[in-house]
Parts: sequence; C-alpha cells; structure tokens
Amino acid sequence: MAEAVNKTLTDSLLAADPSHLLFVRADGTEITAGQVRASAAALLQKMTGASAPIYVFTDSLGELAVAFLAAQAAGRKMILLPQAGSRYCESIGAPPEDCYGAFGDRGQAIPLDNVTPDAA
Repeated sequence: MAEAVNKTLTDSLLAADPSHLLFVRADGTEITAGQVRASAAALLQKMTGASAPIYVFTDSLGELAVAFLAAQAAGRKMILLPQAGSRYCESIGAPPEDCYGAFGDRGQAIPLDNVTPDAA
C-alpha cells in the first residue's frame, strides 16, 4: 500500500499546477491554482503590520483561499467574520487596514480578477 502523503492546505495550493481548477463561480468563471497564488502575492503586497490579525468577510471560496494563503505567507492570523458592517467591525476592534474582502469602502478588496496566473 502506498504511503499517505500528509500535505497542508498551504503546501497543496503552492504545489498545484497553475492551471489546476480549484473553484467555479456561479457565473461559470473558473479560478485556478495559479490565479489564487498570483492573487495572494498581490494581497501580500497590500498587507501592513507584522503581527496584527487580518479580518476577512467574503462569500467567495476563491477569495477565502487567497486571503488564507496571503495570511500564511505573512505569518498573520486570519479571522473570518460573520458580517462586515462598519458598526460590527468597530465593535470588535477590526481596523479598516486589516479588513479584507466584501467590506465596501471600509476595507480592502481581495484581488482575484485581472491577475497573471502563477506567482512564486
């Protein structure tokens, strides 16, 4: 029997072929491993602060994978929020610069479109 390979999610995302299909949006748009890696690299460039957690609110598994990979690369914790309203974010102390996803003008968008697939 072949020995089981124990890979983390991060290892799997980094090792996947760039054209490997990971997600399909409701509109049929495909999201590949290369797009997730390139988007995570772009998001990593936006991140400031070495130890503060990032707060993520999204209904997209692709964006969640991007935020996860960028947080791992930055060595930051990722907190998934159940909602993204300004009052809620303020009540839990989530500063706008550390909010990623569907926050409107309060946070930062997760770049998943318009990237060149596959970044190191």
